[in-house]
Amino acid sequence: MKKILFVMAAAAIAMLPITGAFAVDITNQDDVNHVVSIGNNGDLSELEVGAGETMIDVCEACTVQIGDDVPVQAQGEQVVIIIAGKLN
Repeated sequence: MKKILFVMAAAAIAMLPITGAFAVDITNQDDVNHVVSIGNNGDLSELEVGAGETMIDVCEACTVQIGDDVPVQAQGEQVVIIIAGKLN
C-alpha cells in the first residue's frame, strides 16, 4: 500500500508545471548597459541589462526591443543577444 501511495505522489509531482522552463534569456555582450523594452500580452516593461550580463527567464513568449529598432520575437528557450547595441 505504501508503495502505491509513493508512486501516486511521485506521478502527481511530475505533472506540476515547472516555473521558468522554456523561458527567454537576454545576453548583453557589449561593454555598456542597455535598456530593453519587453512586450508581453499587451504589457510593456523596461529592463536594464548590464554589460556582459545575462538576464534569465525574462518571459515565455515576448517581443524584445532596444529604442526604436525593430522588435525581435522570442519564445521558449531562445536567447536574445545584444551585440553592438543591436538585438540578434
